[in-house]
Amino acid sequence: MKTFFYTLFFSLLIAMAAKLNLGYNNNYNNDSYRSMRFAKTLLPPNCDTTPFNCNADLRGTFFLNSQIKTSDTIYYGKTGTSYKDREYTSSNPKLEDCGVNAPCETNPDSSLHYFTYYPRLSAYGYSCPLLVIFLLHPGGFSDCNHIGPGIRLMGAEFARRGFICVVAEYRRGIINDTVKVFPNSIDPHLRIITYTGAQQISAYYKPTQDCSGLIRTFIQRQRDGADEFKADTNNIFLGGGSAGAEIITLLTYYTQSMIDSVSENIHAALGPIDIDYYKGGTNIEYKSKIKGLLFMWGTAFLPLNYVNNPVAFFAQNPNNVAMIAFHGFKDTINPLTTEAVYFSPAGDPHKTYHATKECLLPMIDSFNVTPRTITGGPLLIDEYRGGPRYYYDNHI
Repeated sequence: MKTFFYTLFFSLLIAMAAKLNLGYNNNYNNDSYRSMRFAKTLLPPNCDTTPFNCNADLRGTFFLNSQIKTSDTIYYGKTGTSYKDREYTSSNPKLEDCGVNAPCETNPDSSLHYFTYYPRLSAYGYSCPLLVIFLLHPGGFSDCNHIGPGIRLMGAEFARRGFICVVAEYRRGIINDTVKVFPNSIDPHLRIITYTGAQQISAYYKPTQDCSGLIRTFIQRQRDGADEFKADTNNIFLGGGSAGAEIITLLTYYTQSMIDSVSENIHAALGPIDIDYYKGGTNIEYKSKIKGLLFMWGTAFLPLNYVNNPVAFFAQNPNNVAMIAFHGFKDTINPLTTEAVYFSPAGDPHKTYHATKECLLPMIDSFNVTPRTITGGPLLIDEYRGGPRYYYDNHI
């Protein structure tokens, strides 16, 4: 099973790279990876070799573990900004994350950092840049879920196969609304509902800003010659699991106005996605450089008026790149197809989740969702979220 997974996973990823039509020549040789060549017209001057090939069997590797290096921790947040991070604590164990109550942390080193796996200079030489993939870990946006061993293993495995792999941390901090039970509903799926509160929308939006800043900072470092490796920053891949998949999806397939339409316009309270909180400036264009996504057990959001026509919704974004999706049919956390999203009603008797005053832009008093659920009345859907099967069935 493990061999099958790696064969499928890396073969699909390379197939997606092949769709870029980069002109790789089929000179692959397990014992002489330096013999593989790009078409010279598509490479920088004097750069005609690479240990990478679209027809390679990536169950094998180009480099040994001893030939892979991990960078020191690199911080990508810019000091002196309005960057803020929220951590929650609660006496309710269902709501508690790490037992830390930090109202609005302003140290960009706390969450905004990454490290890179790459072939050592002595093993490759970097006369030619390598493709780069950014990996964002899963964890439900919880404070307690950091970069784990699984995502680290993936980073090292990508590097052994000729990628530069950036494994990144991002802002988290989520507090979930209370669960509502509707025992008399004729639809069994509506008998237990977990509302989506303002804090959750904030938790989705902030790391999407971070992912934008992460990519821009990486590109800036490459321009400055700050890394000992060379990355092909014109052809970027993004990968993520669960929360990480949601982040890269919002960043890649949504414009700012599309994100606003599924997040109650939190833009006004937190600023634009491409906000100037990061060492890579907002003048760095990166969207057109994203060439493919590795989407693992994630979801994407849809406004009510587009749920029956998702093609029209995503057509608003001119850069709908290739995606590889992995998802479990029995996933009980993220839907494989679609499910309704219900915002926290203003009449919630336990706690007010429909508004937050935490970690917003200066001079912004609060952010509110606008619940369309009538307390004591009919349960009205606010928007939808869908998994990869839904988008596959709708030919996106």
